[in-house]
Amino acid sequence: MTNGAGTFFYVMAAIGLIINVIALIQSKQHNISIVGPVLGIIGNALFFLSGAMAFPAMVVLIVGTVFVFLHHPSKNAKGVN
Repeated sequence: MTNGAGTFFYVMAAIGLIINVIALIQSKQHNISIVGPVLGIIGNALFFLSGAMAFPAMVVLIVGTVFVFLHHPSKNAKGVN
């Protein structure tokens, strides 16, 4: 019974990792801060590494999600007049 649940969460972590890599690429292209996608990649990698890291991974993913939704311009982005 727990084997199926564990597989589900590992598949979800892999999907989250792919989505965060895509978000990182898109953020770089649009000069948006990459802090959120990088934290998302770290959080998903922590969970994918070991299920024992699930709680720290959730904390990192929540903080990363907040940064993704902030959409601050990156430090090297030029201002629009």
